[in-house]
Amino acid sequence: MSAQPQVNQERVRTWLENAGLEYTVDSAGIISVNFAVCTVVIGLQHDNFIWVRAVWKANLTRTDAALLQTYVNELNAKRFMPQLGIYGRNTDTPVLRAAVAGIIMEGMSDAQLDEFMDLAIAATEGALRELSMEHPDLMGESE
Repeated sequence: MSAQPQVNQERVRTWLENAGLEYTVDSAGIISVNFAVCTVVIGLQHDNFIWVRAVWKANLTRTDAALLQTYVNELNAKRFMPQLGIYGRNTDTPVLRAAVAGIIMEGMSDAQLDEFMDLAIAATEGALRELSMEHPDLMGESE
């Protein structure tokens, strides 16, 4: 088996451009893509993992987070991906995130990267879009 090309930020950015998605890159190299219901962030951890995380643009309170926890647990039990989690439940600004990770130690062909990125972004954004439709009252003015 021949070696696969290394997954790097340039290849991910090229994929986003080819997909017609606008993005920004911060000083740490984290790529952000803005959607109506969430912001998707993409990062590489050394040469081992690529992660795609989405932060829901809902205006959550502690009470909302507690009420959503059961629903999130049910979704996690029904789906392989993305993994959903509520972070900062004991703070005044809890957030709900969706996450997908891929192992890239052996590299990925263009077709593999295309399939992973398409699936990861569709899964994270789709799960949070579904939550937005189920709980439109939490979206407030940020949509």
